[in-house]
Amino acid sequence: YNSTEVNVAGITVSDNHIYAATNDSLYIANLKDNLSDYNFWKTQPLPLASKTLQSLCLHNGTIFIVQDNKLYTWQDNAWKQIVSEYPIRRICKTENHLFLLPENVYGALEIDEQLKIKKAIPYGYIYDIAEDGNTFWLGTQNDGLIKYANQAISAIYQPEGPCSNFSYRLRTVGDKLYMLPGGRWAVQYIRLGEIMMLQSGRWDNITNGEIVEQINNHPIYDVMDVAQDPNDSEHYFVTSFGTGILEMKGHKVVKHYMPNNSPLIAAASNNPSLYTRTDGIMYDDQGNLWILNTGNGTTLYGTIHVVSPTGKWTSFQ
Repeated sequence: YNSTEVNVAGITVSDNHIYAATNDSLYIANLKDNLSDYNFWKTQPLPLASKTLQSLCLHNGTIFIVQDNKLYTWQDNAWKQIVSEYPIRRICKTENHLFLLPENVYGALEIDEQLKIKKAIPYGYIYDIAEDGNTFWLGTQNDGLIKYANQAISAIYQPEGPCSNFSYRLRTVGDKLYMLPGGRWAVQYIRLGEIMMLQSGRWDNITNGEIVEQINNHPIYDVMDVAQDPNDSEHYFVTSFGTGILEMKGHKVVKHYMPNNSPLIAAASNNPSLYTRTDGIMYDDQGNLWILNTGNGTTLYGTIHVVSPTGKWTSFQ
């Protein structure tokens, strides 16, 4: 290596050394040396050449990195992968703990001194964690700031307003406004499914984390439309473009409709969890619920379902 400029993607320091990483190499130098002189820097190739460095961390004298959603540690002069049940998007170091933040999974994992990974915090799609004694502060994507202590949420801090900047569809029923952040074109947008309601000047948000925790962590993306029960303002149905239909009672999920428990059709039968596409939904004057459901593109190009007030389903192609 020489004095050519490099793009540093991560940096960390110990008592005596500084570590700077690009997407290809880890650069190491003694803090007492002249850091502006490249001759004092040693270099070590990263395990995955030219793969984006997602995270770099020094914990208890050991270097950890994340590349291509995989966790590696530098031991015995070699990179070793630490196998995780989930893909890892970044590392988060606090005063006494080393957390792993998984990709598309809520909560945080923790890695102990024996390099064993365990589930540590089950709440929120977390971006950062701060430790304060026995309390952890969780900065999340959509659930605001969570105060977590004694293995439970003790407080949630959110600004007044909708929990998402996306507004794909607005629906008004009486004095209530529903705001839904989903969206689609030929395929889904993979926006986190959330339900936002404005009534009497106050916002009431049902976050993605709150929803998926009630349905065994099944993903919910791209909520598209809503139909409120004309006889019960707390009872409503929400469609999604890919993850089925939610029947709601206030903040509670009454039922999650998918092809395995309803006549809904998946656009890809081998992956109904992400391809059960529904969109428009409405009640008629007789209390029947009408649902639009895309087909699978071969035998079924699209289906209309009608659910009677007694819960009977009828489907039309």
